Amino acid sequence: MQYGFIERLREVVDHVGGQKELERVSGVDQTTISAWLKRVKNPKFQTVEKIADATGFSAEWLYLGRGAKRLEDEPSSATDQTSLDLDLLAKIIEHVENALTLRGDQYRMKSREKARVVAAAYEFYRKPSKGEIRRAKILDFLRRSTP
Repeated sequence: MQYGFIERLREVVDHVGGQKELERVSGVDQTTISAWLKRVKNPKFQTVEKIADATGFSAEWLYLGRGAKRLEDEPSSATDQTSLDLDLLAKIIEHVENALTLRGDQYRMKSREKARVVAAAYEFYRKPSKGEIRRAKILDFLRRSTP
């Protein structure tokens, strides 16, 4: 990961016209940028995010090498919010809670694990052909999420 990050950072530095210019636009000290490029210091996501925000690159791409390279290549967050079906999400949460209560697991499953189940069910049920939410399918998502 480290080597890939350095290559991506070099691309951003070149794009803006050098380390000093990157410092000017992002507020991240040039000595920090230089230390990252020399592998002397490991980057923190919050600092990399400042650079990404200032230059129009995606923080996820710059830090991890994943996702769209440029922010304009990603869907806007306003679009994401309007495409979220809150009614469907609320129904799925209710079904997951009910299924956990039936299993007696409601207090043993961590919030993050519940969130994964809800996210998987949401992705499944938001497809038009999937129809009504079914308890058996929710239980299947729960079974898959537990080791």
